[in-house]
Amino acid sequence: MGRSYGCRHVAVVALLAFATTSEGQAVQERTRDIAQAIAVHGDSVVTIAGRATVASGKLQTGAFDIAIQDGTGGLRVYSRTQQATIREGDSVVATGTIKTYRGNIELVASQVRVVAVSPRSINALDLAIDTAAIARHLGELVRVHGHVAGAGRSEGGQWLRLRDTSSPMGGTVTVWVPANHGSVIDLTHASAADSVVVSGIVTAYQDNADDAVVWQLVPRQASDIEIGTVAAGFRDWILWGLLAIALVVGSILIIGRIHTRRHLHALKETETRYRQLLALLPDGVIVHARGTILFTNPAAAELLGLPSENALIGRPLAEFIHPEFLDAFADRSGQQDASG
Repeated sequence: MGRSYGCRHVAVVALLAFATTSEGQAVQERTRDIAQAIAVHGDSVVTIAGRATVASGKLQTGAFDIAIQDGTGGLRVYSRTQQATIREGDSVVATGTIKTYRGNIELVASQVRVVAVSPRSINALDLAIDTAAIARHLGELVRVHGHVAGAGRSEGGQWLRLRDTSSPMGGTVTVWVPANHGSVIDLTHASAADSVVVSGIVTAYQDNADDAVVWQLVPRQASDIEIGTVAAGFRDWILWGLLAIALVVGSILIIGRIHTRRHLHALKETETRYRQLLALLPDGVIVHARGTILFTNPAAAELLGLPSENALIGRPLAEFIHPEFLDAFADRSGQQDASG
């Protein structure tokens, strides 16, 4: 995936870079802020100043490669000839031309020097994994939190693809560790869906002009990557917890169904006993609801001159009441209906 690239804003140190002519006259050259320098893309020589967000020898070992940042943005500073030793937090002045290498904007430096002031580290800027947001911080030190959506190797380097933790449909960013990275970083410990927090320099990668831009974070050292082993364990606890809840709910449903069946069986046995008891009674018994006969016994059928109790089931009880008592029956039935 080629040379890889990526802070809290800091105030631009008011510095002047000097170029000396052959006559020994000092010619004062204006220091631009990083945003202005990026706009002067091409062969024009520019001078920028800012704080180093990564020390020399970390992003790659084969060449001088650092990142600096001021109050307007960040930029990778690259050179095959410079040998300056830069510490994280150093105040750096760099002169060169703004170029694009495999999709990433960088300063190809002809001169780099450290200003003799106390180092001051820049804190990583917390960002969501959102392509538009990450693109606005090219060359800066940022920190993201995501879940592993893919992993692999390319050109001898290692990569992880992280997806936004807040939304399954969110964006992605690639954590890229090139083969010539200056620190020992092992991404193979990350597993699918692990929770990962990464700090690194935002870099754009585009191998061909018609390829889509891949947004990368290049970590500075192993401590910039926190793989959520605790989160993974927590995820296992959630799965086991859900399984336990499912077992409890299933057990309750099964027990409830067993109790329901037992209750229905007990009711049926009770009904059978009462039917047997009523069938043996010598007195006629009629059970009705709202004037309709629901149950009776053989004695009642015999009393009414019917062949069996089945001849009574479903018929209006009023059919078997003497006309003189129909009004009283109706009044009593109405009172029972009103009382429930």
